[in-house]
Amino acid sequence: MLSNLNAGLCDFLRAIFIARGLGVELFGQMLIILALSRAIMELFNLNVGTALTKFGAGYKVAGDPARVVALLRLCFLVSILASAVGVLMVAGVTYVAYDVFIDTQGLWLFIVIYTVSLSLEFIDHISLSLLRLSYKFKINSIIKIISDWVFLAVIILISFFYRERIDVVMVGMAVALVLRSILFNGAAFFVEERVEMGLAWEICIDQKGLVIHQGVYDIELIEPNCTNDDIPR
Repeated sequence: MLSNLNAGLCDFLRAIFIARGLGVELFGQMLIILALSRAIMELFNLNVGTALTKFGAGYKVAGDPARVVALLRLCFLVSILASAVGVLMVAGVTYVAYDVFIDTQGLWLFIVIYTVSLSLEFIDHISLSLLRLSYKFKINSIIKIISDWVFLAVIILISFFYRERIDVVMVGMAVALVLRSILFNGAAFFVEERVEMGLAWEICIDQKGLVIHQGVYDIELIEPNCTNDDIPR
């Protein structure tokens, strides 16, 4: 609840600073670029994070970390492929119909850069789902709040030092999205301290056949069996 209110406030303030920094005309073009990029990317957003939460919870309760890891790998693979196709689609549409949507010339490369950083949200959703899967709801909210304020801080700095520079604003937004992705994925990796998912990864790469498991699954011996059969269909 608090993180959603904070996100709404930061979005509102971010729009104000961008509008004051760019002016009416450039701000209008900026909105078109953002809306077009996000709309096309959403077409390829398969929301695999929900599948990770739903099926991963079942595998976790059943004490089967290998299947959780197999599902996690599948989610990452699908997200990477979907995001790549989305970026190519945005690049193609904006290249062919650039003059239809945008008046300012020379922004195509910046649109692609922004879209690439936007595609990281596909991976971010998986990391947030992984935190929810491990009941890290408070940490999830804290990371969201911190990332929103980091995003806002970047926009404020750009609006003061680079007025009426839509290219710099787009690069700044791309940098902010990358920083947010680092926060999300770093939290998913380090907060777990490799206790749950880390031990499962060791099961998959171990060459001895049996691994002593002392994690939260309460399984003494596990035979590594991360094969294609472990990938849920």
